[in-house]
Amino acid sequence: MAEIPIIDLSTKTLDTSSSSWVSACKNVQHALEEYGFFLARYDDFPSELDKQVFDVMEELFDLPLETKTRNSGELAYHGESISRYVKVVSELEQKVDKMVFESYGAEKHYESHVGSTTYLLRTLKYSAPDSNNSSNNNNIGANIHTDKNFLTVIHQNQVNGLEIQPRNGEWFAVELPPGPGSFFVVMAGDSYQAWSNGRMYSARHQVLMKGDKPRYSLALFSYNHGTTHIPEELVDTEHPLQFKPFDSYGLLRFYLSRAPSDMSGSSAKEYCGVTA
Repeated sequence: MAEIPIIDLSTKTLDTSSSSWVSACKNVQHALEEYGFFLARYDDFPSELDKQVFDVMEELFDLPLETKTRNSGELAYHGESISRYVKVVSELEQKVDKMVFESYGAEKHYESHVGSTTYLLRTLKYSAPDSNNSSNNNNIGANIHTDKNFLTVIHQNQVNGLEIQPRNGEWFAVELPPGPGSFFVVMAGDSYQAWSNGRMYSARHQVLMKGDKPRYSLALFSYNHGTTHIPEELVDTEHPLQFKPFDSYGLLRFYLSRAPSDMSGSSAKEYCGVTA
């Protein structure tokens, strides 16, 4: 059984002017092409911020429904922790983007790509399975799907449950390594599959809950405003053009307009694939 790729992207261990950077870029490229994801160790993420964001999430999800729907801003001071989180994790996302573009020789397109990038953050709570409910879907936290954006960066508490299916079809239960260090799941979505002219793999994934504790996670999704073109560097005789220019938000709307049961895999080909 293959092991989940783990790549250290911490600034202290990754000098952009050294051979280690080039090697790491190739490792990121390989992981996103063959697995569709990897675990990033990122010690730039402050340990105290880790505790703060999960404390905030637990407090938020424990609020009465009436308080949540009021959205009165009474917990406005909590916004600082979430804003810090988004800043640090978006820097990680942009570092991965830079590595991807350089590994494909398309670095001249990086600045315009990042300049049009926008982010969506979702805070998620998956409840523990009901021990009194014996139905087959009692433990399903999230059904099988692919993401429609470019990159998804997921950070979780110590409760596992995420399962990902790479290109070889074998399902992986994602478990964080023991010991110190901050880890993030970095996953390619349908938009990056299209941008890479089919090289990257948009992996199907799901959340299956076990045990008696809830799972909290934060998922940062990157999208691009406007039309995305497939770089000419990624089109050649061995890799003829597979995708037309596309809008990543349009791809998301296309997915949402379809029955979920029909769209558990990538939507990129159906949305913007080149037809013969």
